[in-house]
Amino acid sequence: KVFAWLLATINTRLNGVVGGKTSTSGRADGGASGSSSSGSGGGGSSKEDPDVRLIGILDIFGFEIFDQNSLEQFLINYANESLQNLFNRQLFLAEQQEYVREKLPWTQVKYVGNEDIVATIEQKPTGILPMLDEECMLPQGSDTRLLGKMNTTHAASRVFLKSRTAGDTFQIKHFAGDVSYSIHGFLEKNKDLLYPDLEEMMLMCSNPFVNALFKKTMAPTGTLSRYTPTVGGQFRIGLNTLITELSETNTHFIRCVKPNPAKEVSEFDSKYVLEQMRCVGMLETVKVRKMGYSTRVTFPQFIERYKLVVAPLLTPAYEAKRVIEKLLTHISPAMSGLPGGGKANDSIPAWQLGVSKVFLRDKPIL
Repeated sequence: KVFAWLLATINTRLNGVVGGKTSTSGRADGGASGSSSSGSGGGGSSKEDPDVRLIGILDIFGFEIFDQNSLEQFLINYANESLQNLFNRQLFLAEQQEYVREKLPWTQVKYVGNEDIVATIEQKPTGILPMLDEECMLPQGSDTRLLGKMNTTHAASRVFLKSRTAGDTFQIKHFAGDVSYSIHGFLEKNKDLLYPDLEEMMLMCSNPFVNALFKKTMAPTGTLSRYTPTVGGQFRIGLNTLITELSETNTHFIRCVKPNPAKEVSEFDSKYVLEQMRCVGMLETVKVRKMGYSTRVTFPQFIERYKLVVAPLLTPAYEAKRVIEKLLTHISPAMSGLPGGGKANDSIPAWQLGVSKVFLRDKPIL
């Protein structure tokens, strides 16, 4: 409770003055270390004031796979699934949709998505988190009953697997690999409640700060009321809010890879690194980047930037696309060392003109 108060207070303080105007989108997000980690930064505008420009840095969770995994690891890995889904949408779908929208010749790159994994965890009413919250509201709710319901509901799922050995575990086929979770303690950790008598004592405290931290969270039966926020419920709401905010920014991703599992200096385990690359979809990422165009500029921006070079072609009735095409056709072989016609060694053009933008490969031609 004190941590939640501290976080809210920090966010309130961060809503200060930016560029002479009040910013209302400051936030603080915490992360936990895991087997691998990633980072993303986003830039955008405040929803309340489009003129306020914001830059944010998010240190996101790494997948956690231990010998014993419980609700803590389940929530951390759920966060990774959601952020991986955002990465997939922005990199693969958005990238390829851009080429289709600009009518460039393009062969769609297939990739393995994780939408079904996210849905299995969070989708109402059959997702694991909604089922967990529902079980917490029942007077006779228990971990064993919850696991039985999960096994029945997701019997045909390719994502959720019933344990064939231990009777108190289940397995999720995460994007980063299979993880077995022990159901023991799920309900208690999700409720995260104090003993009723201790909570009553806190409510009677004369200190205003302590008193304000505690509110009635239990129904007369000793179970959660339908309006009591659970750990999983709050986590899901906060994560979805974060994903929405990140979706509205221009994001840049940094993937951090561990060179070896022993954390030794100057030791590179190629198989271990390759497995991490596969888990986060880096192989598909590289494939899209090699086939695609990392630089794209609108026609007016291109003309403005190189107006001194194209000045002789800027007649009163000039057509931007034709002017740009003449310039690139003339200079791309000489400036980049590419074969005639401006094609790279993989036969993909070094540049293409879309409906409204110029697309350039990674190798500079200007």
